[in-house]
Amino acid sequence: MEQIKETALRLQPYVDAMTALCIGGRYADYHIQNPSRSYSKRSNIRKTLKLWEIENETNLKDALAWLTSHGLRKEFAELSGMLSVLSVENRARHIEETDDPIQKHKLSVIAQYLGRLPAGGIAAYDYSWAVFICCAAHKINYMTEQDKWDHIDRFVGLAKESYSEWNDYMAGFAIGAVYSFGHKRSGYVADNQRVFAKLMFSRLSPFRKVRLS
Repeated sequence: MEQIKETALRLQPYVDAMTALCIGGRYADYHIQNPSRSYSKRSNIRKTLKLWEIENETNLKDALAWLTSHGLRKEFAELSGMLSVLSVENRARHIEETDDPIQKHKLSVIAQYLGRLPAGGIAAYDYSWAVFICCAAHKINYMTEQDKWDHIDRFVGLAKESYSEWNDYMAGFAIGAVYSFGHKRSGYVADNQRVFAKLMFSRLSPFRKVRLS
């Protein structure tokens, strides 16, 4: 029990920073300053987990395994590699000729940010949601507290391996969100500029309480 407390004390600042990006829109400020409130309603937790196709402990295990080994970052990297070898003209033609609207959106996002992403790519999106999922799953008894912190410790480690500063981490998350949400949320970055600015510059920001490097 004492070891769990020590682990929680060490990792909680990372949890607060990484999950601060998971709640956008008008409620973002409140949840950033009151992170525990994100897990206060079991019905909301279940709805959020259902978006990740998590409705039981088996689903949870599968989701965390996928976020650890693949996540959205693997597909993003593969498509980025494919587009990067095309000329600008052929790239645009390939996207235009893609019939599936979801795939077309993903390719368009990649083309827009090709060569402009931090080294970690969109991995921040996978890692932040993985940590959020761990906290949410523990709240509804899908995992023990020990398992929760063991998983979080791993995702924090992956985040630190991939990014050296929070502004790069936030950029990776934001682009991952646009990539994930589809064309209906293509304005995500613009809609959340105020939230991002507060996370970067406010003295109360969880980013100010812990460093990635």
